[in-house]
Amino acid sequence: MLTNTSKSAAESRIRVYIAATAQAETERIAEQLARAQDIDVVGSAWERDALKDALAALTPSLDVLISDVSLDGEDITPLISEARAVNDKLDVLIYTTQSQDATVIRAVFAGAMGYLLKGDQEDLVTSIRLIRGGGSPVSPT
Repeated sequence: MLTNTSKSAAESRIRVYIAATAQAETERIAEQLARAQDIDVVGSAWERDALKDALAALTPSLDVLISDVSLDGEDITPLISEARAVNDKLDVLIYTTQSQDATVIRAVFAGAMGYLLKGDQEDLVTSIRLIRGGGSPVSPT
């Protein structure tokens, strides 16, 4: 049985889903996030169809989606738009190698609040906390 204190602590944890281009990458990101006391990784995908299925099931209870802007070579911004329509409190953080202006703009119009380039020295844990607080983490480059 949860006490009021433990219940509020559980409710304050940030529920994160990870979508990246390879299983090894999702595992690396999950390991990095596991060190944070306030973040729960609730799942991961490295294929577009798996992300679509997961978002259909989990979106109402998710806090943050960390995703590459494309999976299996396909744009995932329509999935972001659909997920944000279901849960307008869902924060989306794009974590990708793609820095073309059109790609960034498409992701922002779909509902992404942050856009980080892989290889930059951005800390994902700090970026998740920032985005949950209303900020918009963006790689300087």
